[in-house]
Amino acid sequence: MAKLMEVAEINVSNLNDVSVGRNKIETVLNKAVSISPDASWYLILDNQGKAIAQYIQVKAGDLTKYSALPTSRTTQAIQYQPVSLPQAIHLSDLPMVANALKTNLPLAGTELLSASVMQRLGLEQQASIGLRQQTIVSIPESQQPFPEGIFDIDTGKVGLATMAVVPIQMNTQVVGVAVVGTLINQNFEIVDRLRQKTGVETATIFALDWRVSTNIPYMDHKTRAIGTRVAREVADAVLNRQTRFIGESNIVGQTYRTAYSPIYNHRKAIDPGTKPIGIAYVGQSQQLIQKNLMSFALTSYGVGGTILFLAGFVVSPVARSFSQALYRLAFLLKK
Repeated sequence: MAKLMEVAEINVSNLNDVSVGRNKIETVLNKAVSISPDASWYLILDNQGKAIAQYIQVKAGDLTKYSALPTSRTTQAIQYQPVSLPQAIHLSDLPMVANALKTNLPLAGTELLSASVMQRLGLEQQASIGLRQQTIVSIPESQQPFPEGIFDIDTGKVGLATMAVVPIQMNTQVVGVAVVGTLINQNFEIVDRLRQKTGVETATIFALDWRVSTNIPYMDHKTRAIGTRVAREVADAVLNRQTRFIGESNIVGQTYRTAYSPIYNHRKAIDPGTKPIGIAYVGQSQQLIQKNLMSFALTSYGVGGTILFLAGFVVSPVARSFSQALYRLAFLLKK
């Protein structure tokens, strides 16, 4: 998308160029959407971070209701509907946009976006999952969530998204950026595809300690457990101490054998001290493990091997699924 704008020789920071080249700009935008139709937003911003062209789409359906559990292991592609917004969305406050404009470097990563940004993009309803009740009676404190407010999820309104930002240049000057992003909140394609391909029972993506995409059942055994939060021992290990957590954990009242790994934003590559913005998880319920291993001697090596398998071979595809999505976006932007 960025390269197409450069080839078209349209200075997206020049109002006259934008006005004269409006048809070309819309053609570039439409081509980007047709090549990779599964992103949530496609934006062309000027050098002040203001949108001069955009296409935004939100998950279709009733987003006020919690999504039902899948009836099979077949992955269902997410369905979208377009969002109608005024032009001139300002996104100069997004660190990835600001850094790309400043450094003239293409950037890609997983980003935590504020409720304000979600509202500007018209995606606040998909992002705003809220906080759901969780059972804490008779559960050790370490396996209960941290008190609300420890991690800033804005009462369940922030967005977690994969993004790619590529500078647009004219005569060696950065005149704007092309931005593509996919909102992960209530997008279950990643976790369901992971389960389908690897055979792991459950998978989750967290924004900080808050579930935004999962195939774990809620307490009603009918809906996905989005809106619930991770056990504090996991949050402390992964978000505070930046280590993997591998072991037994309570999830919405059920015991699981689990593996959790930190998710970082684009700054991790340049600043090793960057804190995680989320968590990737895979796990098997203890009940299912015991059922499947009833005929085997459950030695300590066997249990350890199961968890190492989850950590080494199942968590890695989660990370790869993010990377592959970002590479596709970066490739699209460079077309």
